[in-house]
Amino acid sequence: MIVKFISLATAIVTLDVYLQSQLSSSDPLFFFTSNNLAVNIAFVILSVVMVALSFKKRFDSWLSHAGSVIAGLALFSFGTVGGFMSDANNALTSVLLPLNYLLILEAGVVIGICALSYSHPKYPEKLSLSHMMLLINKLAFLVPQIPHSPTPHIAGLSSSIRNNVASTSERLIMPTQSFSGGNSGNSTGRTRMA
Repeated sequence: MIVKFISLATAIVTLDVYLQSQLSSSDPLFFFTSNNLAVNIAFVILSVVMVALSFKKRFDSWLSHAGSVIAGLALFSFGTVGGFMSDANNALTSVLLPLNYLLILEAGVVIGICALSYSHPKYPEKLSLSHMMLLINKLAFLVPQIPHSPTPHIAGLSSSIRNNVASTSERLIMPTQSFSGGNSGNSTGRTRMA
């Protein structure tokens, strides 16, 4: 219940900050939080994810549980470090301000609590490549095929470069001579010449 309340309160505050940044960006509130449009939209999306996750009863798959654990830890760590480093002059000083780091920290706490307290399926005994390929295929998009082959002078150029690289690597890597007195100190049997 507390997680639902925190996520709803965070979503309301984030939506208010977004609306204030669009209406009056010179408000004193923006000394402590960013009025950057992209940052505010990202925080609104993060708030929606927090609310959706806090109103779930359980995780549908083990990968969603693992993803929320990783996201919770990453957001919590980034928010904590950013909160302590918000006074330092770094690349994020003009983009993220102290209240932004506090919202990131809060999102990490909410997502982490949801990940630890909700029931989830067991860890698959064997997480095969096919599971990962299914995830990648969901995220992938079709790449258009090039309808023509490369021009002949480029193809000839690439084969000549390939031949030059092969001959150079043969000259640099030469087999060592074996000594009957013991190991020469090189376990691969090859040595590089400068």
